[in-house]
Amino acid sequence: MHLRLISTILFGCLLASCSPATQDSASILLVGDTTFYEHSKRASEMLEERGYDFPLLNFKDILTEADFVIANLEALPIGERKSKLEGIKSYILWQSRDESLEALKRHNIHTVNLANNHAMDFEVEGIIEAQKNLDSHGFTYFGAGATEDSSGRVFKKDIKVGNQKFKFALVVGLERYWDYDEYFGYYADGEKGGVLALGDKTVEAIRKLKEEEPDRFVIVSPHWGYNYSWRTKTQEEFADSFLKAGADIIIAHGAHHLQGIEMQDEKWIVYDIGNFSFNSWSLYQKNEAPPYSLIASLIITPENKGDPSIALRLYPILTDNRLVDYAVDFVSENRFKEAHSILKSRSKDLDTFNKNVITGKDEHGYFFELPVRQ
Repeated sequence: MHLRLISTILFGCLLASCSPATQDSASILLVGDTTFYEHSKRASEMLEERGYDFPLLNFKDILTEADFVIANLEALPIGERKSKLEGIKSYILWQSRDESLEALKRHNIHTVNLANNHAMDFEVEGIIEAQKNLDSHGFTYFGAGATEDSSGRVFKKDIKVGNQKFKFALVVGLERYWDYDEYFGYYADGEKGGVLALGDKTVEAIRKLKEEEPDRFVIVSPHWGYNYSWRTKTQEEFADSFLKAGADIIIAHGAHHLQGIEMQDEKWIVYDIGNFSFNSWSLYQKNEAPPYSLIASLIITPENKGDPSIALRLYPILTDNRLVDYAVDFVSENRFKEAHSILKSRSKDLDTFNKNVITGKDEHGYFFELPVRQ
């Protein structure tokens, strides 16, 4: 069974107008780079004037209605301080200990990924302090730690879907960049703390998960690529190795904007969902990059027999703060057409894209829907 679709025609492609899920369905939301960016004078003044809920205002419903939300926390919640990397690393990020975390919690975000290119901006001591703050506010986190073992902890979760149980796992990691390795000492290695690196151990983690629990749905969510750029050969090679190891889907971030989607061996690769709420004075125009990112929603629907069916909805959002004045939002119809055109142009297999990518709109906004498991 698939989600109930009432179809009409919209600008030459199929529009599925439907509710987000049936009564018994569950949704897992994955959102991209998230930070309140208080170290920026412009963002700090905006937050002081409008409050910490303002940047998330347009997403309150989709966040609070989801059964589970996972965000890439792009700045450590440790408060303002000096970093030893200042003057060496281009951007050093931090955010408040309490206000930022409480705002995320008010919007149903309690689980965060730390495997990104800012988690070691204040070295291992910063990670340890951030994790204490996350603990005190009731957050679950993964992807960075005081040792390689702690940074490599795989996140597992079981959620109820009707009378069934849906088991999933999240495998994360940061692409290994030579300057982050040589100059910044960013990656966890044995007893040395840091951020979990993508690589052979990522493949091993996926294989181990599937060997121990073949029915657990494995989501790989890497932080990779380059800012305001399209996907690289390295990303494609990583994706191929992760899927061959047993990953069920790849939903990545790192470039600040959407990159492209591909199906490989009946499994989807979402190369980048981009930003979520990222309060920087955006560089999309300077880099001639599309101002669009994605919210990824896995919708799990129980079946009378067999495993639940799964669909992936990708909601394009406008994340250029120069255009939205920090009120990041779902796209208009015209911008949805443009986002659709971009994704289509970046696809290597137009037949698969046209056959499997359904466009639609629900009470949240316009979306692309992809069949994951039927």
